[in-house]
Amino acid sequence: MNEPVKLRLVEVKNGKYKLEYPNLSVPIEINEHLFQKFLSSSEFMIVGDSHKFPVLRSSFNSVAKHHMSA
Repeated sequence: MNEPVKLRLVEVKNGKYKLEYPNLSVPIEINEHLFQKFLSSSEFMIVGDSHKFPVLRSSFNSVAKHHMSA
């Protein structure tokens, strides 16, 4: 199985999430619905400061469990 693509959450503003994507110089901006899909996907791993972005705290446990069971 391939390693998940690591994305870094850099900003959350007005319901939009900015993610640094490998090999892109400008972060991509996505909405809440797509962000939740990225979080639950085994193809992507979203990292960032969980103190600044609390949404990452709850998602880490579910993603980690998903990767451990694979």
